[in-house]
Amino acid sequence: MLDEASSALDTKNKQAVADYFRQAENTTVLSVAHDCEWLGFATRVVDMKEIQKT
Repeated sequence: MLDEASSALDTKNKQAVADYFRQAENTTVLSVAHDCEWLGFATRVVDMKEIQKT
């Protein structure tokens, strides 16, 4: 689980971190982020504002 993992990274280092996790086999990464650029590296994004309470 990554919590704001990209908050202090420049674009080059964000890419390096994303590449690291992408190449990891049999790995699921749950990442919490407000950084739209970081979200662009994801294969799936869940916007918590879109989830309705039931």
